[in-house]
Amino acid sequence: MSEDTNTPEELLKVAQKLFRKKQFESSIAVFQNVLSLESSHLKALRGLAAAHAQLGQIDPAIEQYQKLTQIDYSNGVAWLNLGALLNSQERYQEAAKAIRAGLLKEKKSVLGYLYLGEAHLGLNQNSMAMTAFKEAIKIDPDLLEANLYLGRIYLEMKSHAQAIRHFEHAAKTHPDSQEASQALREARQGKEDNRDAVNPFGRLVDMDNMGLKGNIVMNRELSQKEQLHDRQMIGNLSRDLLVETENCILGVKNEVEPALLTISRTLAEGGESPANLLSSIKKLQDAITSINQKRKEMRSKVTLIRGHEEIVNTPEFGGELGIPSSFLSNFDDGDDAQSVLDD
Repeated sequence: MSEDTNTPEELLKVAQKLFRKKQFESSIAVFQNVLSLESSHLKALRGLAAAHAQLGQIDPAIEQYQKLTQIDYSNGVAWLNLGALLNSQERYQEAAKAIRAGLLKEKKSVLGYLYLGEAHLGLNQNSMAMTAFKEAIKIDPDLLEANLYLGRIYLEMKSHAQAIRHFEHAAKTHPDSQEASQALREARQGKEDNRDAVNPFGRLVDMDNMGLKGNIVMNRELSQKEQLHDRQMIGNLSRDLLVETENCILGVKNEVEPALLTISRTLAEGGESPANLLSSIKKLQDAITSINQKRKEMRSKVTLIRGHEEIVNTPEFGGELGIPSSFLSNFDDGDDAQSVLDD
């Protein structure tokens, strides 16, 4: 190399050229030369991280992205890439934190919301995963992965009609996707099979069409395997609800409460501009909207569980074996909980 190519910028051009030619190992060596001359060179750090990622060298890639985000905290793309790599190592809690930091800067990143949904799925937070995937679809309605993820979550909830809707859209917009076609076939078959599904208490139920009172078709004796399957379904729904309830409570504490305190402080001090006050109010509105969405998603699961309660709480089954009515009233019968948020 000539003397000129020993400068960081000239070396960077060489490294980038090698990267574009997919000579990743060679580009890594040159990116490292750049960093030996200028340890905080942002483009070299970004290139080095990307080259490691292209070679499947996840740990070094994560290390470089962490360095990059420490130096350039506002680099939303770097945060999102870091989150995606952490997801690949099933470090979902760290991934979610990194991806949220990235989305603060890249608010319209469809991949960012997709990564966030994957992180929440890894944490068994299906409701929050659904919210993230739906945000991705708002940006790109034809996003294959988001539609497939949503369809699978709805299948777990025994909501076959919703699952089929997403799988149909995926298959229509991506006709070459065997995964979408297979998922659609299985969901349609599942819906047919579900017409013969039974709940643990001996009644056939159409879970897609079941209202709050249940959609009782006929009596039937259940095998032990059938009883175990349906009891597990109710158990999974209940566990999801516990997690989502905690998330709603955290949302009130971490989002609504700070926004209210900021508004109160601003009004008391009287020194803030109207624009700052409006910004605080907008944050409050966004927080409430988010919590309302979580509550609606929780309600759908309560509806499924309550269908079993309505069947059990009849004289022929001996009375009260369902979930407490006081818990249900917060989501179905009473308006108090909703009015607090909606007002």
